[in-house]
Amino acid sequence: VKEVAVLCGFEDANYFSKVFRRCYGINPTQFRTTGMYASLGNYR
Repeated sequence: VKEVAVLCGFEDANYFSKVFRRCYGINPTQFRTTGMYASLGNYR
């Protein structure tokens, strides 16, 4: 999660998780482990 936070411009991984949860209703780790990211497509 920390690596993704930094790549998205966040210096604090905890703050990134808080913002992510506010936007998606689930924390980044849960998002990754449930496979929900697959439904969004590949945005690399």
